[in-house]
Parts: sequence; C-alpha cells; structure tokens
Amino acid sequence: MNFIAKIFNGKIDDTVHNQFFRYSVGEYTPKAVAKIKNGASVKIVTSFEFVHDLIALAGESAKGDLTVSGNIFLKKQMDAPFKLIKKKGFMFSEVKQKLSPKELKDWVNKYGDEGYLLLNIEGEGITIKTSQKLHNPKGKFNEKFCTATVSGPLKEVFVKDMLFDSNGQCKTAEIKHTFLITDIIIPKEYENDMALARIHGKRKGTVIRDVIVDGKATQSKKEFLA
Repeated sequence: MNFIAKIFNGKIDDTVHNQFFRYSVGEYTPKAVAKIKNGASVKIVTSFEFVHDLIALAGESAKGDLTVSGNIFLKKQMDAPFKLIKKKGFMFSEVKQKLSPKELKDWVNKYGDEGYLLLNIEGEGITIKTSQKLHNPKGKFNEKFCTATVSGPLKEVFVKDMLFDSNGQCKTAEIKHTFLITDIIIPKEYENDMALARIHGKRKGTVIRDVIVDGKATQSKKEFLA
C-alpha cells in the first residue's frame, strides 16, 4: 500500500512520517504525481515520492528472482549485504545482484527509512527504472523520476495500488497531490534540539488528491498527522 493510500485509509506509519519530515508549514504542489497508461502492459510514471512504494510492491507481488541494480544512499553506516563508502554526505553503494522478492521487500523495510533506494528492477512481468541521481527538493520537480512497466497478473495489482479509491480500472489516469501543512507538533523530548525536532516532529495538515481517470476528474481531501 503506497503512502497516500495509507493516509486515506487511516493506516499512518513510519513510512508515511518519513515522507513529510522535510516539510515546513506551507502549501506544496505538485507532489506525489503519477501518470498511468494501461494497455497490453501498464506503464506507471511517477515522481520521487512513490519510488520506495513501487519497489516494495514489487517485493510483495513478484514471482521468481529479481535482478536489482542501482544506487543506494543511506544516512548512516548500517550492516548491509553491500559495501558502503562515504559519498555526498551519505553512505553509498552501487549494487547489482539477484534478490528474491522477500529479500527486496526486506531491503525496503530495513534501509528505506534510513535513506534512498534508487533501484532498477527486472523480473517476470515487471520492470522498474529509477533515476540514479538523488532527488533535489530545491530543484525542478521531476514527474518522471521512476517508471514501472508491468504485464500479466501484476498489472491489476499495481493499478489498484495507485487508484486505491476507484475500481482500479482505467485506460489512462493522472494523479496529483497537494500537501497543505498547517502545524508541526514536536515531542517534548526534542524541543531543545532543532535537528531532531525537524526529524521527529509530526506534520499536521491535509492531503488534496486530484485524479483524472479516463477524462473524468475527481478531488478528495484527507486530514492527517504524520
């Protein structure tokens, strides 16, 4: 379940919190953008925010081993099955190896909250291609940061995850979100540490979801604390 779906379904967890700790009070748009084209295979093109969710979904639904390659940037040194070196203020690794779907999901669970897994995935009925450059939040917003191409039984899984608030059926769809942050609630134990307050403070606000499915536009809103 992607982080937007978790918000709208009231299942907020640490993965949702980690999407928002970078934001101050204000309005941010466009965010969490996706475009879907559904035919013999489904092509889903998304912005940076959905990368870990798509990779995790591959780990949950793929059949057979996956070829995994790309760059991993971690905020700290961690025990890992890949060699880490210091680069650009991160612990960095360039990986290329075979993983089972469970191993891939375990990577997202273990390392996703501590950095950025910019991974390309190849497997039966699924290809994910991700930009290998770190997302720059102050740079130009990239609506084509990640592309997933999925065929066979996995098509429905991926489309339903992105269009969780509809029947999951479409020929084309466009998804865009606005994050309206109205307050930051800082736990008392971090009130005197600005760096930790920024990381652990919970963002309160509203997600505005704009979706166009086969030409029909809808908008929904959900308040959240994450």
